[in-house]
Amino acid sequence: MKISGSVYIDFGKILLFLSGMIMLFLFGPLLIKEVKYLLIPKGISWEVSDNGTFEQKQDERSVVLVKDSEFGLVIPEININASIISNVDSTRPNVYQKALTKGVAHGLGSSFPGEDGNVFLFSHSSLNLADAFYYNSVFYLLYKLTLGDLIYVYYKGVKYTYVVGSKEVVLASETDYLKKGDREVLTLMTCWPPGTNFKRLIIRANPI
Repeated sequence: MKISGSVYIDFGKILLFLSGMIMLFLFGPLLIKEVKYLLIPKGISWEVSDNGTFEQKQDERSVVLVKDSEFGLVIPEININASIISNVDSTRPNVYQKALTKGVAHGLGSSFPGEDGNVFLFSHSSLNLADAFYYNSVFYLLYKLTLGDLIYVYYKGVKYTYVVGSKEVVLASETDYLKKGDREVLTLMTCWPPGTNFKRLIIRANPI
């Protein structure tokens, strides 16, 4: 039986449609993050209040309720407002992947805000692209932070403010950023690039 050319054309359209849906599934969350970032007003100062809200200082004030004042992370510059799950074992994928569906993970045994040592927060990506984009979406825009940007961590209803002091990409085998140290420092870590496990993007911020 001879198949007409129109059948091939229709089949090709179906393949294109399915390919588009797959791409939307994989990259949709990241595109949404990028669009929201582009819509954030630039060149303004942000105010984070102790009663659990942050607002931007401009003519039209925008007030947003902090998601979790018991243990939460707020970075206005990149539109992050997420819960932090405490004492998550970063060496056990089945444990941290579950935690990352709820928010950002706080490393097991690391310090808490207000204590000396390393306050270690992470949001991993995985080798599975679909999983990586969803689990890692909270920290996807982390690379856009620059020196001097402010990071706010709420812990037990108290706001702690940090200023970004360094940003670097290291090999997955490097672990110096996990050292506890004598002074308080906030460390944010995610896999880099998203969807891979080759390197780590490390943000270090100091309390102010």
